[in-house]
Amino acid sequence: MAPLVDEGHQMIADASTADQIAVITDFLQRATELQQRHVRQLRARPASAVARGPAARSPASRDVPRATPPEPT
Repeated sequence: MAPLVDEGHQMIADASTADQIAVITDFLQRATELQQRHVRQLRARPASAVARGPAARSPASRDVPRATPPEPT
């Protein structure tokens, strides 16, 4: 494992300043906290709310366009 960690560290350290790494680290920590909070909220929802799918989302979230899969060729 150590060679992989060393390689990753060297790659990032060579291309980034300490300030840049600090900003990225902060972002990743905040994003992880947000995702964990969302997971807890989803797990706390009753199964019936999850099963309803899009109708269970808030009205504002229904206004967000969803990606449509490409047509088969």
